[in-house]
Amino acid sequence: DIHAALEVADRIGIFYSGYVIEIALKEDFSGDGENLLHPYTKALYKALPANGFELTKGHQPLHGEIPTGCPYYDRCDMRFDRCKDERPELIDLGKKKVRCFKYEGGIEDGT
Repeated sequence: DIHAALEVADRIGIFYSGYVIEIALKEDFSGDGENLLHPYTKALYKALPANGFELTKGHQPLHGEIPTGCPYYDRCDMRFDRCKDERPELIDLGKKKVRCFKYEGGIEDGT
């Protein structure tokens, strides 16, 4: 429950298919979500009723369907070829963390 987490937490961990895919600052969940990093976190934020209720097609893979690469590969609009077969590590960006190859060189590479 994002709303409850935002009431008590400074940072919010977002999970997808059993993996932490982003740890974002509470403040990142505001405006149009431009400070959120992972495409799933952005989609999740935009799916909230207060943010337009924009739904993303598809569903999380079931336990036996999780791909060898990035678990969000099939739904990602910013994927790289390597994402299909290689799972990104959780990248430490200081107060934030994200599991996405786009940010390997740091946060400035993702803007």
